[in-house]
Amino acid sequence: MHLLCWSTTAPTYRLITEPEAGYRPIYELISSAGKTLDMTMYALVDPKATAALIADAKRGVAVRVLLDSDPAGGGGPAMNQAAYNDLKPHGVKVRWAWPGVLWHQKSIVRDVRAVAVMTCDLYAAYYPRLRDFVVNTNSPATVSGVEATFNADLKRNHTPPAPGVVPKGSELIRSSGAQRRLARLIGSARPGSTLYAETEQLGDRAGARGGRQEEGHGRSDHDLLFFLCGRVQHPGGRRGARELVSSQRPALHPGQGDLGQQPDCLRREQQFHESHDE
Repeated sequence: MHLLCWSTTAPTYRLITEPEAGYRPIYELISSAGKTLDMTMYALVDPKATAALIADAKRGVAVRVLLDSDPAGGGGPAMNQAAYNDLKPHGVKVRWAWPGVLWHQKSIVRDVRAVAVMTCDLYAAYYPRLRDFVVNTNSPATVSGVEATFNADLKRNHTPPAPGVVPKGSELIRSSGAQRRLARLIGSARPGSTLYAETEQLGDRAGARGGRQEEGHGRSDHDLLFFLCGRVQHPGGRRGARELVSSQRPALHPGQGDLGQQPDCLRREQQFHESHDE
């Protein structure tokens, strides 16, 4: 039996804005683990992040990593095989997520006391060009929700995922099943302020209607922090996806990068934004 003693002080929240902040805060979070480090990642293509995970394992930290294996759009093993091959022989417990679902979640839990909820993948080539956000918090409800879901997903990686754990007070929104909660979040905006929404995709009529109906309203910064990371997409648009308030709107411009070297899913995303930014 393990007894977790949480601080009675109010939880802290730190917003990291990319690309301005750089990714050193992420590397430092990984390297600061004392006992455990649990990561769920859609794309892990960053030698520094991989090296930090290996260094943790070498000094006795129990490191577990769950990687997307859904091949749709050039993702899965096409992106993550090199990281998988590097981590496995160096004491990291690395597993593929169930391949029938796009595992789009990006999160890092350190010592079951702090969590980073991220819109960004750990894909170094894109760091200078993508607008992303990371929320670091020690909120016990948020940490426990992400950790409990990670444990279930790691154990059930040969079967469809169970519903994610969302403890009361965690402020987490998970998919599948996020449509109603996102619409309710939009609809809870208070009169007299402004609703800010930043999302990669808006393909859900309920969410779009909620936004129009609440035009001119808003919410506290605390709510906004997590809403910034929310994908609003009709559940029928994909076979399914594991999300954790996770999406991003790239700040891309024509002529940046070699499109021919990108996975299909990221190449199509960049082409879409370039065509709409011109």
